[in-house]
Amino acid sequence: MIATFLLVLMAVFIVIINCLVAFLVWKKKVLRSPANIFLTSLACLDFLSGSCAIPLVIACTVLEADYGPRCLSMDLISRMLSISAILHLLAIAVERYVVIVRHVKPDDFFSLKKYIVVVSAVWLIPSCASLIQLSWVEVKDGAPQLLFVSRTEIIYDIVCIFGFVCVPLLIIIVAYVKVFCVLRRHSKEIEKQAMLFVSYSRQQRHKLKEKRATLIYASMIGFYIIGWFPYFLISLSIDLDGGQMVATIPDWVNHAFLFCRFSSSLVDPILYTFFKQDFKEAICSIRRGSRSASSDTESSMPSNAYGNAIQLRCMRHSASTIVET
Repeated sequence: MIATFLLVLMAVFIVIINCLVAFLVWKKKVLRSPANIFLTSLACLDFLSGSCAIPLVIACTVLEADYGPRCLSMDLISRMLSISAILHLLAIAVERYVVIVRHVKPDDFFSLKKYIVVVSAVWLIPSCASLIQLSWVEVKDGAPQLLFVSRTEIIYDIVCIFGFVCVPLLIIIVAYVKVFCVLRRHSKEIEKQAMLFVSYSRQQRHKLKEKRATLIYASMIGFYIIGWFPYFLISLSIDLDGGQMVATIPDWVNHAFLFCRFSSSLVDPILYTFFKQDFKEAICSIRRGSRSASSDTESSMPSNAYGNAIQLRCMRHSASTIVET
């Protein structure tokens, strides 16, 4: 019961924080940069985690004793979210590598049409990879039944783990290692130019900004590994031994794995909303705008009251004049 309540609370926070990300990007044009296009798409994916995946998990564990339609839907959307999340992170890592290591401007590397194609791919490929599971699921009397589980499911899980998780993670790690090496080399070069103070300070701020953004993205990779790797390993274990090993895992460990799985959907938007420089500046500008609007309203209230008093006085004077005449 406590775990269900915490899951509901987690889902609410996930929906709120990812809606905030979408609102900021919609409100501020400065946030519509190439890298933030992928972050916005990732925020939409995390929004699905809170609005669809977690409710299906609760419905499967609470409302269904056996493997039913809700549990099947939970498996499908969980697999789609896990694959799409790593592909989003892969796209961000490639963009960071091209911009920092290859010194290519994002607009020169990707046109708007290419961004649309990439974003569509990181949604379409995981959806197809997840829905393909329906090809070996047969529905009888309204309940899904798995066919050829011993072989097909094992092959499918292995392909997902190595093809959609391990290979993208390897590419991401290599890309970020090269990015950090380049940033470190640039920092040493900037220190040698310390005599030119103005140029030094500008370059230093720019490199610090790039380094902070790269650290944020690397942290997102870490949370993905912590959250989703146990999910893939447990799925493979269930297919290999029928869930015998999983049955020996204590309930609190299963609950911890479950919370870790969706923790990235909550932590990721917090990282790049409150720690990424452009998002921080957007939030501060909105806060300054709301404060100035409220102060303008407060400052205009006395003048409006003064004008109303004058108008009321004039009306009384004209009324008294009419009575006298």
